[in-house]
Amino acid sequence: MIFYFQSDFGKFMVYFLLAMSALLILSEKDGIKNVFSGKADLFLWAYFGTIILGLFFRRHGKIDWRDSMYYISSIIAVYYFFKNGGRFFKNANKIACFICILGNIVALVAITEIIMHKSIIYEYFVTNMWYRSYLSQSRAMATQVVPAVLGTYFLACIPMAYFIISNNKNRLLFRVFGVLSALLCITGLVLSFSRGSFFGLIFMTAAYFYKHNKKIIIYFILGVLTMIFMFMILKGAPKSERFRFGDMASLKDVYSTKISRAVTTYNILNAYPFFGLGLFNYRGHFNNFSYQYKWNSLDRVPDNMHLMILGENGALGYLFFLLFIIFLLKNTYSNNNEICITLSASIIGILVNMVTYDLLYWAVPFFIFWIYSGWISALDSIKIPNKEFAGGLT
Repeated sequence: MIFYFQSDFGKFMVYFLLAMSALLILSEKDGIKNVFSGKADLFLWAYFGTIILGLFFRRHGKIDWRDSMYYISSIIAVYYFFKNGGRFFKNANKIACFICILGNIVALVAITEIIMHKSIIYEYFVTNMWYRSYLSQSRAMATQVVPAVLGTYFLACIPMAYFIISNNKNRLLFRVFGVLSALLCITGLVLSFSRGSFFGLIFMTAAYFYKHNKKIIIYFILGVLTMIFMFMILKGAPKSERFRFGDMASLKDVYSTKISRAVTTYNILNAYPFFGLGLFNYRGHFNNFSYQYKWNSLDRVPDNMHLMILGENGALGYLFFLLFIIFLLKNTYSNNNEICITLSASIIGILVNMVTYDLLYWAVPFFIFWIYSGWISALDSIKIPNKEFAGGLT
């Protein structure tokens, strides 16, 4: 995200979306009040406050306030643009179909990449420093540079396929499209061989079908257990080792690393409990708090966005972030709005995936997370009935 903020395109997007958000807010009769409407918004601004206070309480190096301000401004711009523009999204079915089409295209790119063992995108058009490494591991990257980000992309698309299937019971063509989209996107996710995305898929599916049909959750879990069993039987098959089933030594190695990152974050919190190290400073000061010295700067991260927020924004910052999520999703299952449940399922899947990767410091997951959050907030505020909002496909 730092590179994104420093680019001309990134700055343009921040200023453009801020301007559009301001226009949408001012066009409403009570637009200014909408900035602080609801507890979720209040906790979001409290989270921003801890980031800003962290700039003044930092003891390491120079205060790089510009990147922090771009980060906050980007969240405000995206969140409020979709929160206030949500009233224009009158046909959720069409939007879901559009997102599924994009997901299907990316899934086909991922499948082609694995079959051909080559990516035309990274061979000729886009520089990707991890390309050769992931290609040698037969892990799909498609259009998203790294597999974990690709998995996050599909976590945003798959619930939309569920939505199309559930809300077009009398339209065979669209139900078939929804089923094919779900299968394609799930295949693309599996080909990323991202453990976080895999578990995110399980939690996301459970969250979506919780109110629809609990039997589907049971069948899905049985299917997952069958997949795990197959991986254990086929130990040594391509990429089965990614899930570490049947290999306790490898499993121990993976999670000892995770534990060491948690200890590093604990040491940071012990030194700076309230505001942490400050935004984007975990990597730079990792070795000051870790008992495992890392020469490579790429290894100086927690590989966990929750620990990243704890380390950089402190316990106070993480508390406000968590409360924002809780109150954002609080009304999801009570207002019984299908698209709201769909978006919330994606957020839950992404939150699970964040346990294994610093997702919000990547541009695509960052925008997906805050776009969906803004859209959920719009649905909570405008209270459009489910049937009216879902609309038709005509």
